[in-house]
Amino acid sequence: MSSRTETVNKKVNNFQSYVRPAEEPHRTIPEILGRETRERTWHDLLAYFLRPTNGHGLGTDPLAEFLKTVRRNTAIDPLGGDLETVRVDTEVQTGEEDRVDIFLTQEEQWFLCLELKVRSAEHTGQTAAYVDTEYIGTRLKTDYPAEAHHYLYLTVDDTDAPTAAAFEHLTWDRLLSAWETLLPEYMDSGRYPNRGVAQFAEFLALMRAEVSDPLEGLESYYTDVQAAKRAHEDLARALAERLRAGVRQPASERQALRIRTKSGRFPQFTEGRYNRIEIDKPPWQAGRSKPTVCIELNFHLRPHVGPGEVQHSPSVAVNLDIRGGQKLKQDLRTAFRNRVDKSEYQPKGFGEPHTNTKWHFLTTEVVLDEVDDPVEAILDKFEVLYEFETVIDKIVRTVPES
Repeated sequence: MSSRTETVNKKVNNFQSYVRPAEEPHRTIPEILGRETRERTWHDLLAYFLRPTNGHGLGTDPLAEFLKTVRRNTAIDPLGGDLETVRVDTEVQTGEEDRVDIFLTQEEQWFLCLELKVRSAEHTGQTAAYVDTEYIGTRLKTDYPAEAHHYLYLTVDDTDAPTAAAFEHLTWDRLLSAWETLLPEYMDSGRYPNRGVAQFAEFLALMRAEVSDPLEGLESYYTDVQAAKRAHEDLARALAERLRAGVRQPASERQALRIRTKSGRFPQFTEGRYNRIEIDKPPWQAGRSKPTVCIELNFHLRPHVGPGEVQHSPSVAVNLDIRGGQKLKQDLRTAFRNRVDKSEYQPKGFGEPHTNTKWHFLTTEVVLDEVDDPVEAILDKFEVLYEFETVIDKIVRTVPES
């Protein structure tokens, strides 16, 4: 075995205490989709975080750090003005064959023509054509001050220089390093949505794996996946705190809900963190001779490639759950179906579990990437299940003991 192979194996083994071996990265998401050689894939990902108005919820911070990194490492300066008004366009045509990868503009003040290279080299005369053209898209370059025409070449290797002298050169490593320093603040400040933080961490991990040395990419992958997981663990904690604070507590005089947090084996979380919340009332806990009922929020937080090279979007399963012997579960489920019509839960996103799932009444999933406010979306689903409180009270009393 070569020394390089031994080094890789050692790193893998060291990190397996944080991430399950089955989640070992094999290919990036663009590779799975067959888009890893398409430059447009990387243009779109980068532009998504540069646009302050996009749904990542990070505001102008990624753009501000990007422009700061450009100023620190090139002769491009100034790039001022209100960052909220910076326009970010992709694939802007300059001629019959040429398109600028990303075009940033502060109207009438400056423009930055950005050419990205990940797995390819410059086409013949490509950067020179961008400098020489009079128009970029529908905009005349002379509408901007002559000293405010800026060109940037972003590449993996610092020896891969552009042919046009007007282009400044920056490597992906410098940009990623600058952005990676923002992650701890994003996770700890509480000012940013967990979904956006997780997306940003995943993007950085993907780019690291794509442009770095294999050993560096492996270490960065695990570091950033852990960062994304911590962001979602924060979501679990925020949700539990909201529940404890009385959000949607029962308005009746019946016994108040009991909220418990638990850690689980799937997925593997940082020690001391929990990924499951159970909500019940003492009368629903009937002991060994009767089934136990609870509302369960189960966090499936895997913002990366999992077993079978399948991309798992982070989500929270919201279940009306049954615990206990199989016959008791079936009797309880039958009693529930006899009392509750499907029209009471199907329009609200709930369905009965898959046939090989033996422990739920009802289940749904909140995919965190698809909602603006994950906590509110999860609480809305909880509220639907809590509407069946009276039904549960009755059936746990009437189902016979085993």
